[in-house]
This record gives sequence, C-alpha cells and structure tokens, in this order.
Amino acid sequence: MTKLKSLLWLAVILASCASAGAADPVVLVQEGRATCCVVVGKEADYEEPDAFNWAPKVTFLQWAAEDLAAYLGKMSDAAVQIVDKPIEGLLPIFVGCAPEEVKLAKSTEYGDAYVIDISDKRIILHGESRRAVYFAAADLLHSLGVRWYAPTAMGEVVPLRKTIELQVGRTESAPDFTTRRLWCRPPDELRWMYRNRLGDATIPAGHSLHGYGAYLPGWYNKETRQREPENFPDYYSVVDGKTRQFPNLANPEVARIFAKRAVELFQEGPRSGQQGGKQAQGFISISPDDGYLQDERPEVVAMNNGEREPILRMPLFSDAWFAFLNNVCAEVAKQAPGLDFHFGSLAYMNYLLPPTKSKPDPHIIPVIAPIAFNRYVSIGTKGALTSELLEEIIKGWTKISPRVGAYFYNFNLADMAMPYTRRVHWTNDIPKLFQLGVKDFCAESHPNWHTMMPGNYAAARLLWDTKTDVTKLLDAYYPDYYGPAAAAMRKYDTTLENAYETTKAFAGGAWAMHRILTPEVMKTLDAALTEAEGQVKDKGVYAQRVEIVRYSLTFAKAYFAARDALNRFDLSEAERQGAAFDANYQAGFAKYPLFFGPNREWSPNIQRYFELFHYRALKDAGRVAREGTIVYKFPDEWMAHLETVEGGARPSGKMPEADKDEWRSVKTYSASLDEQGLPLFRGVIWYRHEFSLPAEAKNAKMLKLWFGGLDSRTHVWLNGQDLGEKYVGNFGFWEVDLSTAIKRDGKNILLVGVDNTFPNEIGTGGIIRPAVIYAPKE
Repeated sequence: MTKLKSLLWLAVILASCASAGAADPVVLVQEGRATCCVVVGKEADYEEPDAFNWAPKVTFLQWAAEDLAAYLGKMSDAAVQIVDKPIEGLLPIFVGCAPEEVKLAKSTEYGDAYVIDISDKRIILHGESRRAVYFAAADLLHSLGVRWYAPTAMGEVVPLRKTIELQVGRTESAPDFTTRRLWCRPPDELRWMYRNRLGDATIPAGHSLHGYGAYLPGWYNKETRQREPENFPDYYSVVDGKTRQFPNLANPEVARIFAKRAVELFQEGPRSGQQGGKQAQGFISISPDDGYLQDERPEVVAMNNGEREPILRMPLFSDAWFAFLNNVCAEVAKQAPGLDFHFGSLAYMNYLLPPTKSKPDPHIIPVIAPIAFNRYVSIGTKGALTSELLEEIIKGWTKISPRVGAYFYNFNLADMAMPYTRRVHWTNDIPKLFQLGVKDFCAESHPNWHTMMPGNYAAARLLWDTKTDVTKLLDAYYPDYYGPAAAAMRKYDTTLENAYETTKAFAGGAWAMHRILTPEVMKTLDAALTEAEGQVKDKGVYAQRVEIVRYSLTFAKAYFAARDALNRFDLSEAERQGAAFDANYQAGFAKYPLFFGPNREWSPNIQRYFELFHYRALKDAGRVAREGTIVYKFPDEWMAHLETVEGGARPSGKMPEADKDEWRSVKTYSASLDEQGLPLFRGVIWYRHEFSLPAEAKNAKMLKLWFGGLDSRTHVWLNGQDLGEKYVGNFGFWEVDLSTAIKRDGKNILLVGVDNTFPNEIGTGGIIRPAVIYAPKE
C-alpha cells in the first residue's frame, strides 16, 4: 500500500471513530413531555462510612430526586416522575441506586467525590456518600443552567426550555478544599449550601475550654453554685495577683485531666452540633474560650518567648498554649495507646502567631482565626496594616504543622448593615490559601444576604475548584440575577468592591465607613442603583433583587446622616436618623427576612449590633435635646497626653502634669485613632481642655456634661475635683453632674482620662463622639 493510500485509510478510520464517539445527546424532556424518570434509592441501603455521615437525618437521596424532578419541571413544565424502579420507555436517572458497579478514581476524606455517568440507556448519579450524590444532582442541574445564587426562590435562576438534552459522557469530580463551610441555617440556607457543594464538615476548633475546665477542681461547685478557683490555686492562672478561672497551663495535672476528658469524647464517637462545625470520628476541639490569654505565673511566663502580639500588643501566648496541647497529646497517648485522634485548636487573639520554641504535635490542627485583622482587603495586600502580616502567619503555620485550617469571617467586625462585599476577598484569598497549603476552610457567617451577593456564590465555586474563572462566573451572574439592570448593578458592586479593596483603613465596625464609602463613592452607588431601579421597574423578581440592595444602601445613608447630625450638635436630628436606620431594618426584614437576618432571634444581627454600638447613644442624644439646653459645645480637637501601655502592664494611674508631660492635639469625633496614625494604641488617653461658661449659662441651677461616646473606662476631674469613673462599654454615652465643681466665672479646667488598655482590635479609643454641657430645663 502506497504511503498516500495509507494516509487516506487512516483518515477514514479516524473519521469513523470520531463519528462513533460523537453520540447523540440524551433527551430528558421533549417538547414539554418528560422522557425520563428519577429512580431514587433508599437512604438506609446506601453504603457510606460513618465518618461521611455528617447529617444522618437529612434525606439526601430524596432531596436529590426532588430537585431533579422539580427543576426539570420548572424549566420545561414537564411532569417528571420519582419512582423506586425504572419505568419502561423512560430514561432512568439512578439516584444513589446504580444498577451496576461504579468505581470512583478519586477519594476524599469526608466522602465528597461523585460521578455523573450519562449513556443513552441510563444516567447514574453516584458518590462516596449520600451527600456526594446530592452534589452530583446539583452539578447536573448546574450544567443545564440552573443557578442558586442565594437561598429561596429569590436567589435561584431557572432557564426555560421545552426540550432538555444532555451529552453522553462520564464526569467525575472532587473538591480542592477538604472542608468547605459557610454558616448556614436550615432550611433555606442549608439547602443552598448543599446545592453549591459546600459541606457540614469542618475541623472542630470552636471555643471549648469550658467543657474541659469543668472537670478541674474548683471550676464550679454544684452545691453552692459558685466558682471556687481560689480554693484550688495550683490549677488556675494568676492575673493582677489574683486567681482567675483559666487553667494553669504549666500544671501537668491539668493536662492529665484534659486528656482524660478528651479520651472520653473520642470514645463516644462523632457528634453533631459542635461549636465551630460538625465533629468527625477522631476529631475534637480544644480551644480557649473567647478572649485573650493571660497568666502571671513565672512557670507559665517562662513557657512563652517574651514577645508581644503585633496587633493587640499583648504578650504572645502561642508557645504556652500549644506546648500545653502537646502535653495533652502525650497524656492521651498514655491513657489510650493506639488511639487515632486529632485536636483542632484556634490560633486566635494573642495566640495567633506560630509558636517559636517547639512545633505543635502532629495530632494538633491549628485553625487560623484572624479576628483582630483587617477585613477590608485581600491577604498580602501591600501597605494594608495586617494583610501582609497575615500571609506571613499562614506561611509560618504551614511550615511547622502538616495540616492547617482557616476560620475567616464573612461580615465586617461588629456590623452587618453597611454595604459590604467579600467577593473580591474570596476571589483572591481562597486560591491564595490553597496555594499556601491550607485546605480546610470555614467562614463565620450570618443571614445578612443583602451584603453577601455574589460573594457567597463565588466562594462556594472556588472552594470546590480554585481555578474557577470568576470573571466568567460574573458575566453570567449579572444578567441572570438582575436582568435588564445587569450593567448598572455590576457597576454598583464593582464600585463597592474597589472602595474596600483600595482602602488602608484598619478600624472595624462602622468606624471607618466615612473613609471607605466617601461622598463620591456614595454618589456613584446611588446613581447606579437609581439607574438599575428604572430598568427593572415592574419586572418582578429583578425589581425585588434591586430593592434589597436599596435597603442596604439606605443603612449607610441613615448612618452617615446620624453621624453628621451628631457632629453638628443637632442631637434631635441624630436621634431621628437613628430611628430611620432602625425603621429601614424593620421594613427590609419584614419583606425579605433572610436577606436582613432574623429579628431578635439571632444575635448578633443588624438591629442588635446597631443598638449596642450606636442607637443607644443616638437615642440619648435626643433625650438631652428634649430635656435640656446646650450651653457649651466641646471642640473636636483636644490637647491630649498618651500614656502607652505595653503587654499585660496596667496604667500608672498617675495624672499627667500640664506643663511637664508631652501633650499633642488629638481629634475626637471626626476621626478615629486609626485615621490619626494610632491604630494600635493601647493605654490611657488623657484629655485636657480649658473653657469658660457663656453668660447665659452662669445662672443655671444645674449643669451636666454629656459624652456621646467613649471607648472605654473613663474618669473625669473638673477644676481638680474628682467627679467619678465609669466603664461605659460598647462605645456608650455618659453624663456627669458638674454643678458643684464648675466655676460660673473664669476658667474651668476639665481633665478626662479614658483607659483603652483592653486590646484594641478596631483602631478606636478615647472620646469618639461629641461632648456638650447642657442645662436641664426647669
């Protein structure tokens, strides 16, 4: 055979093979008539290891069958039957009951891998677990264009077509991240989570120390119902010379008691409902309860390296804590030889940084939880105070620990109302974490979906596949979700994302909002939203989705209006704008409850945070306006002396001298400490101000000093007279009677000491809202 003939013959063979391989698509629905049925297996018959069975009460196979039938019906108006055995003449979709052996090339620790096998005779959905079968059903629907951008029908997109086809072939899938969890409440958020292939499983690392401490002598006396650590001092820490209810990490008996309880928990087996996530076989949490760690005991001090945590400026406690956990691990090995176990522990507060004296035992899984770090910009952002540091911390942990988790936050610190986006963060941070070696992820989340679109959807896709093309994802999302308003809403989101990603603000909560959502940014957001509203007017769900965003932006408008009114000393208007903020929440929650969080059923929520940190002060401002006449307005800038406190030291308590100590000008209500270059200040701010009463106030029977907001413990002297001290908490207000100390004529000298030694995690401190003197009305 000549060379030319050989080539021609080879071409014929290849063409024939290609033709044979290009099978006709499988038809599920033909012109509105179902040509398939869903065959569902029995939950109890599905073979899966106990470690995979995170939610045994959830009927995953039934859910998968219901979703397939329901969404194929929504797409085409076809009635797809759910049956327990195939119907002759209909293509069977086998859900968790494959008629033949199915082998998976991939396996995962928690049973997440699945296969979708499509032929002209049958479709098989099979997985390592029942949950994985549900993932397969969701993925099949996703391939047909169904999207679950947010929970409930409000967040879903279903394409309409009378004929539905699938290409023949086999698809096998497994996630990049071993554990993938956003906090999701049943029923709607939970179903959304599974439909987007997120899971229950996390490395358990919630605040759990109290569960072990309860077995220490003196932790709690059931007869007296009192805590009695002082009666057993060797078991507990010492702070300010007093016995405190935190374990003495240097006491070997404490490690033994903790290990004994841990062995009991391991032997009890997996449990659900654990703080910080579901619990797997051989995994439990040992983490300190919320807060920072302190102990003055010389033997505990010696366990640490003597350095300070760079953000909170507290003594680093990583060495002591993880050395203690190493001792617990050694005790567990003694008490239960051969036991396969792991402890999850938060790396948090002043034990966030990796230890330097020794490596954690391989049985310990540190879970990095940077609660005090900037939540506005991505990991590694140059020039952002904590973002570069966080990248180095992650690298440090993955260098010394074989498995490291991430516990991040899906909302701004102590605020869930302001327009806020995590989409850019997740787009950057999730692949970055994977690159750095972190494959266990949990994001603390709350039902405030008005700020979480489309960040949660992007996070879910990236946690499964870190190579997801997010730009392509967004190209589909905006037309899907907003219809005619796609371009305007993309401009809104992009403006918002850029405002956060480019900020260098450190302060959390709402205290940095005026720097991020500047008047120019607010104007652009409002214009884009107004354009979108015009484009979707009377267009059903598109109009509703845009309306949700309008509620979100209105929170910022009301907050800024209240802040501006207070800063102009218009106390009545400040209260009115606070009421407008609250009314906006009430209206948004009444109409879209999931998107604005449960009303008082869940703390924290939008309303609760606003009341704790802002509304109480605004309401009291209104009271002052009604009950009194303002006679003196204190300036924004005061002369201040900064008494810095390092580590666990206490303030000196010494009053500064006006002519000897160093004084500087410090703003109060117009700018946070962060804005003034003092984001990490810990200590006491001493304010000094001289003033004279105006003529119309000299005959007032009573004069009161009102502080609109303080952070936090405050002491006041007027003309040398001690007028008392108060810990206001939560940026609270305080009123002091000046009547006996004030000079009606001549100069008055006011000295205010505000103790800000508590770890400063949001860049605030001192006097943070306007202050006035008012005369109560007769």
